[in-house]
Amino acid sequence: MSSNTLAGIGDKGSKLWIQKLVNLNKGKVLSNHITCIDSRINDITWLSPIKEDNYNEIKDLRNIKKGNESIITKEDLSFWPKNGPWWDAIGICEDETIILVEAKAHINETHTKCSATSKSSKELINKTLKEVYENLSNNKLCDTDWLDSKFDVWHNKYYQIANRLSFLVKLKEQGKKVKLVFLNIAGDSGYIETSIEQWIEHYKKISSYMGIDLFNLEDVIILNFDVSKL
Repeated sequence: MSSNTLAGIGDKGSKLWIQKLVNLNKGKVLSNHITCIDSRINDITWLSPIKEDNYNEIKDLRNIKKGNESIITKEDLSFWPKNGPWWDAIGICEDETIILVEAKAHINETHTKCSATSKSSKELINKTLKEVYENLSNNKLCDTDWLDSKFDVWHNKYYQIANRLSFLVKLKEQGKKVKLVFLNIAGDSGYIETSIEQWIEHYKKISSYMGIDLFNLEDVIILNFDVSKL
């Protein structure tokens, strides 16, 4: 499995496909698929990973700028430890809506654990994940309920999905315009082929495990992209 955190050209899986999609006709094919799901999105300019920039990812959301000014500040990100997610792709719309993309090539890539080691980081992450769960589920929990084993999936099974949702929710709470795209690659016969039907069923299971309906969350787009039709 190739890591999306390594610089340079991807040779397989989600790293390869996100680079192709963002750079194919300036990302218009990918943009069109996104806007078909959410018609409120328009005129996406893709900022990363751009071929001319050696496919470098934007590792710090404070580097997203309009003119010389950052759209997201250090204070906006105080809900999370300093080292936040590496986004597979980032775009921006004319109205400053930020498009954050998490790409997966096969189902096993959605299984992730929290790797934070410091006590302060783990406490901040746990606090934020609990708040995000409560926001998305409309279900208020006491701290002891949150520590129940059924919520362990937020930390140790679908942690990456959980932290991406956290950035969406927390940035929106601060008045930022953000859309989160879960891009699932289907029909990749050269890697680990996964069908659209398999992705749909898998996200139903994730929703059940996490206690939230991922298919009906505002500003969350689940895009199952069949690359065999490109």
